Amino acid sequence: MRVTGGTARGRRLRVPSVDGLRPSTDRVRETLFNVLGQQLDEVRVLDLFAGSGALGIEALSRGAASCTFVERDAVAARALRENLEHTGTAERADLVRADWRAALRRLRPATEAYDLALIDPPYGLDLGSEVLRELAAAGLMTPRGWFALEHASARPPEAPDGYECFRQLTMGSTTVSLFRRVEPEQDPC
Repeated sequence: MRVTGGTARGRRLRVPSVDGLRPSTDRVRETLFNVLGQQLDEVRVLDLFAGSGALGIEALSRGAASCTFVERDAVAARALRENLEHTGTAERADLVRADWRAALRRLRPATEAYDLALIDPPYGLDLGSEVLRELAAAGLMTPRGWFALEHASARPPEAPDGYECFRQLTMGSTTVSLFRRVEPEQDPC
């Protein structure tokens, strides 16, 4: 697996052998980040279920200002740290070793808001809708913040309150759904 674009393009990423770890394919990452394009410049990114760090590293390589990686598994976190060093992105990265729920609680009072959340939970656990709800409620996103959720195409998630799915990128059995806040309707009076 390689970084598909930006300053670290072509660099190989180490993918540890961890039960349940299913990294985003090069095709999925390239498609997602080509769609995001220039919108990555100087954004703050949150990468939940980071695994090898492929999604967040791709964002950093393509111009994101910073990325907070959340990974609970020690072996995956070690590989992620190595990947950050190997790609030259470590200075703009933070790693939170915790379960996603604990990380949301820990980050809530202490961080600036994020512009983009990359979410790739294990498909077998069908956590997409729950993670979106919890993240939306956590108050960690900027008013214009987006969620990008990778999920099985056959299992589309529900948009959390106050958000809408505005685009879906389907690549075979994998879909990335993009969510943004719904603009409140203006009262004409």
